[in-house]
Amino acid sequence: MNEITPLPKEFRVPAEWEPQEAVYLAACRCNEFDPSQFAQGNKSVLDVQLQMIQALVDVVQVRIIASPHQKNRYLTALKEAKIDPSRVEFIKVPHCDIWLRDTGPIWAHSATELTSIWLGFNNWGYYEFIEGQWADCDIPNYLPRNLAEEIDANCFRTPLMGEGGDKSFNGLGSLICCKAVEKNRNPSLSLSELEMLLKASFNVSNIIWVDHGLADDTLTFQTHANFDNANLPGGVYTPLCTGGHVDEFCRFVGSSTVLLADVHSSRLCNMSEIEQITHRNLSEDLFMLQQQTDQYGQPLEIVRMPLPPNMIYSVDQRDPIYSTIRELKGVNVDGPIKVILAASYCNYLISNGVICFPQYYLPGMAPIFKEIDEEAFSIISSLFPKHKIIPINPRPVNAGGGGMHCISNNQPKIGGL
Repeated sequence: MNEITPLPKEFRVPAEWEPQEAVYLAACRCNEFDPSQFAQGNKSVLDVQLQMIQALVDVVQVRIIASPHQKNRYLTALKEAKIDPSRVEFIKVPHCDIWLRDTGPIWAHSATELTSIWLGFNNWGYYEFIEGQWADCDIPNYLPRNLAEEIDANCFRTPLMGEGGDKSFNGLGSLICCKAVEKNRNPSLSLSELEMLLKASFNVSNIIWVDHGLADDTLTFQTHANFDNANLPGGVYTPLCTGGHVDEFCRFVGSSTVLLADVHSSRLCNMSEIEQITHRNLSEDLFMLQQQTDQYGQPLEIVRMPLPPNMIYSVDQRDPIYSTIRELKGVNVDGPIKVILAASYCNYLISNGVICFPQYYLPGMAPIFKEIDEEAFSIISSLFPKHKIIPINPRPVNAGGGGMHCISNNQPKIGGL
C-alpha cells in the first residue's frame, strides 16, 4: 500500500447524535419499484421522504439534491403534504440515485472548518457484475467533491473504497465496520492495511470489527445452486443490497454503547432458513464485539435490538428491481421472483433531538409485527430519552435495499459538541 496523506489532525468525524447543520436527501430519478405492491401506508420513496422532511424541518435545515425538473416535482409534493417549501433548500448537484449515505460524503470538522471525506465508490461492489441502466449510476462518483464545492467546504480525497453505510463513529476515536464489506470493496488490502487506511482517512484510533451482516443484506449476485440459484434460501433474492452495512445491524448509540440486532426472541424456536443465517452471523458478531473495547480500552456495552419478521414479496417485469436483478452477470431469472425487504430497526435517522424510526405494522398484518414495533420503539426511547421518536413506515425504501439512514446524509455543525 502506497503512503497516503492522512486527514489533518484538527478534523474529526462526529457521532451522529451530535449537533447537525443540515440533513440531505436526494430526489428519485424514477420509481425504485412498483408502488402497487403496497396496498397500505407509504407507497413510494417520495412518501417516506416527505414524512422524514416533516419530522426534520423544525430541528435542522433540510436540503434536497435535485435537478430543476425534480425540484418542481418535489415542490408540488411538499405543498400537497402541507410542508412549507420555503423551509426546504434545494441543491443542484448532479446525482444518480437516492442512497446519499453511500454516494455522498462522510463529513468531518475542526473548530472552524468543515470537510467532505471523499471515498471511492464501485456501486457497492456491483460494478463488475451490473449491466443496463444502473451500470454507471454514480460512476465515477463526484458527489462528495461537488457538494463540498457547492457549500464552500473543504474536500479530502482518500484512496479507500467504501460507503458511509458501513461506518459508525462514536466521535471519540472509535469506528465500527463490517469486515466482509470492507474486504469486498478493497480486495487488494490486508486487514492491517485496511485498518491503517481507515485510521488515516477518518482520524480514528480504534477500529471495531464485526464479521458479517444480515442475511437480507447479502450481495445479490452471490447466488447458490442450493438456493434455487437465488442468493437466499427458498429462491429468494435481495434487492441489490450491500453485503453487510453496519447501519442495518450494528451502530454506536453512545460513547461505548453499541446497538446490535438479532432475530426476535419469539422467532428463535421457529426460525426460517433466512433467519437462521442472520442469527448465526449476529451471534458471531456478538462474540467479536465482546472481545473488543472502545478507544480507552473499556469494554463495549451491547444492547440488542429485535429484527422484524422477514417480509418477502413477488416482483415481475413491472418492477424496476426485477429488471436490475435480471441484468446482473451470473444471475439467471425467468418469470416472477421472490424478493426480501431490507427491513431493520437499526436503520434509523437521528438529528438534533429527533429520530425518524422504522415502524412496520399495518392493519391486517400479523400481531407479531405490532409487538416487535413496540419493543423496538421502547428500546430506542430508553437509549435516547431526550429525543422525540417519530415512527415512519420505510417499506418502499426497504424495497430498494436500504432504509432511512441509507437515503440521508447528515452534515455536522462546525465546532463540535
